[in-house]
Amino acid sequence: MGLLPLWTTASQWSSTVGGPGPAFYPRLLIGLLALCLVLRVAQEVKEMRQVAAGTPTPVPDDAEGEGEGPVDLRYALFALGLAALYVWGTLWIGWVIATFLAVVVFLVVAGKRNPLVIVPTALVLSVGMAYVFIKVVYIALPTGTGIFDTVTFGLLRLMGAA
Repeated sequence: MGLLPLWTTASQWSSTVGGPGPAFYPRLLIGLLALCLVLRVAQEVKEMRQVAAGTPTPVPDDAEGEGEGPVDLRYALFALGLAALYVWGTLWIGWVIATFLAVVVFLVVAGKRNPLVIVPTALVLSVGMAYVFIKVVYIALPTGTGIFDTVTFGLLRLMGAA
């Protein structure tokens, strides 16, 4: 019931521009959150039934021994630095290019090394999300400065979003 006020508040937003309007994206997120809550409740009910029936709940492999240690401050600062660099980069090199580079860096840091996986994933995510933000949700994204503005605008025009 806690999501109902958010849903009704978002439905009051209207727009004179065509398309789904400003309520689309918040309502989509509220719906996805509600779906996650329903799935989590179903998972809890299933576990409670297993305990009541005497069926042992499987223990994950990593839960038997020692847990993860404390977070290394260097990694936390590195992650914060990458996030700040991404935000700064969106202003200077544009959202699409900065997002592409951020996804590449994230995948490499996460242990992926195959460029045949990294590059298409980063390309699909950055261009696909730019299309959704610009054409579906009507959110203007930073295009960068100088040559980056020209490249980003050309890419947006190529995908029909400009």
